[in-house]
Amino acid sequence: IHPDIAVRREIDRLPVLCENYENGCDWTGKLKNHEHDHKAICEYKTMRCPLGCGKRIPLGKLRKHEQDECIFRKVHCPHCRSQMLAGDYNDHLLSCPNAPYACGHCHTEMPRSEMVSHMLLNCREQLCCSGWHPQCGEFPWENTQTTICLQKELHKINCEWILYGFTS
Repeated sequence: IHPDIAVRREIDRLPVLCENYENGCDWTGKLKNHEHDHKAICEYKTMRCPLGCGKRIPLGKLRKHEQDECIFRKVHCPHCRSQMLAGDYNDHLLSCPNAPYACGHCHTEMPRSEMVSHMLLNCREQLCCSGWHPQCGEFPWENTQTTICLQKELHKINCEWILYGFTS
């Protein structure tokens, strides 16, 4: 079997759409021009992400995907400077010792690593019967919200500063 050169010439002159038209390419032209010129440089041609996420990305958007979107790109935590994959960043923030954390009692913001010390030594809402009587200084409460609330309620009932009307 021999190729029919005349038929091939006719086919090469047929008008075609780019094979990536479904991805947004609006190129139209002759089949021959597509195969020899446009196909190799079409910015809508997709390729699998080289970082390994498995997504097929148009070539024109690949750089943005690699730098800003891919869950397998490397990022640094702005709080502790640790390097990790972008997909792990949110989980990291839940345990990062330097990430800002607001005290659930006094709403003071501080690094997470200082929270236990703050709760045990500094938080006025946590340490004393806070508001029942300023001179009471009774502490410490156990470190769970439910236990704290129960202990504070029991303390409020038995606080000598409140029961006997001591003043400051």
